[in-house]
Amino acid sequence: MTSGSISGALFRLGWPVTLSFFLYTSFVIIDSIWIGRLGSDALAASGPAQFASWSIYAIGEIIGIGATAIIARRIGAGEMRDAGLTLVQGCWMVVLAGMFLAGGGTILARTLYGHLGTSEIVNALGVRYLSILCYGAVFQFAGIFLESVLRSAGDMRTPLFITAGALALNAILDPVLMFGWWGAPALGIAGAAIATVGSQALLVVVYLLYFRTGRATVPVLPRAEWKFDSYISRRIIQVGMPASAITFLFTIVYLFLTRFLAEFGTLPVAILGVGNRLEAITYLFGHGLSIATSTMVGQNLGAGKPDRAERTAWYASAIAGGFGLGVTTLFLAAPEWTFSWFSSDPDVVAGGAVFLRILAICQVFMGVEVVIYGAFSGAGDTIPPTLISTSLNLARIPLAWFVGIDLGYGVLGIWWMISISCIARGVLLSLWFRRNKWKDKII
Repeated sequence: MTSGSISGALFRLGWPVTLSFFLYTSFVIIDSIWIGRLGSDALAASGPAQFASWSIYAIGEIIGIGATAIIARRIGAGEMRDAGLTLVQGCWMVVLAGMFLAGGGTILARTLYGHLGTSEIVNALGVRYLSILCYGAVFQFAGIFLESVLRSAGDMRTPLFITAGALALNAILDPVLMFGWWGAPALGIAGAAIATVGSQALLVVVYLLYFRTGRATVPVLPRAEWKFDSYISRRIIQVGMPASAITFLFTIVYLFLTRFLAEFGTLPVAILGVGNRLEAITYLFGHGLSIATSTMVGQNLGAGKPDRAERTAWYASAIAGGFGLGVTTLFLAAPEWTFSWFSSDPDVVAGGAVFLRILAICQVFMGVEVVIYGAFSGAGDTIPPTLISTSLNLARIPLAWFVGIDLGYGVLGIWWMISISCIARGVLLSLWFRRNKWKDKII
């Protein structure tokens, strides 16, 4: 990672993690397709729950991103014991965060749906779905963290195989538990949540067994050194918090947008949830590539090669932008066909096609934005880009209200504010990255 061909190293690191996130995208989409078979109310209920689950993911990202940056830098500098100590502290943080969220999951779900303005049926389904996800959050946190640790050490293939197995199980359990196949109870939307939690639990067990074999690059320290260290934990939070704030604020913004769209009925709420899952194709491809970029940037900075780190970031952003162009083509050429996989309701399909055409124009910028942010994360310089991304994300709330409701452009106005703000983020983050201040960050 610190010598030889950048494109070759990026490919070796990038294809397994990118394929992993393609799998994540596929199974998120499959979940939505099965939930869509339960009706438009279930589809509308799963949208806010999915947005809220990104908040859960954001908590895990604090630990995962922070540990990834620190471990990659320590490995690049040859400080393996310090990398192992970071692993220990991440495990402590995962358990504590999971216990906290499990205790307040139902309260969180009821409070959320009580303020969205959606129908009572949608609220009841959403609370049931989200509560189960909260109860199993510790498995999601652990999976994110252990996966990040392996990838920070350059092991991209092991997480790919483990993730593929867990997601395959999720795809099988979804219809079995939702519709009562093979003698199982028909649990409806709760079955989808149970399938997700069960698959994540299996994933964590496999990761732990792998670390126990001693084949992981990051050393597992003796039990005597498994003590809570407040200094390392604070460093993980300091590095990871700004980056995860983007994911958390994304959730807040989309829940506000859901509240605005509820003014126009259940239909646009359902469309927003499906549209977000579809644009995740670009986001998760870019996110997978950004993890490879983050690892290479961190290790090259640790090895004293900042120029190589910069070239890596621009090369990866070009790949992500090219992929986003392909998604743009799909959204423009076949929006009705794409949306019809999620609903047979002609009104949902027609409205969703309009949304996809508007989303199409920002996909290139989304891919570039995500990869450039990964480069900032690898350098440990997460505060400036976080301020850019969060300010533009938060601007969606007043802009959507002003254009969609005050000016009377309705749902179309809200769709356009989503797309335009995404373009602005990609442009501004790229310009900030060119200033090269991140090369001097010390962590």
